[in-house]
Amino acid sequence: MEDFSLEKEASKHMGDKFEEYFKRLGVKVHYTGFQGSRP
Repeated sequence: MEDFSLEKEASKHMGDKFEEYFKRLGVKVHYTGFQGSRP
């Protein structure tokens, strides 16, 4: 169970990293399903 929550946290950080990466590239990315809280 602990591994699961850790994985969830990691994927949250991954989403932020991807967002930053794409912002640097100047690409607008919509996380559909990947990050539900973000449009």
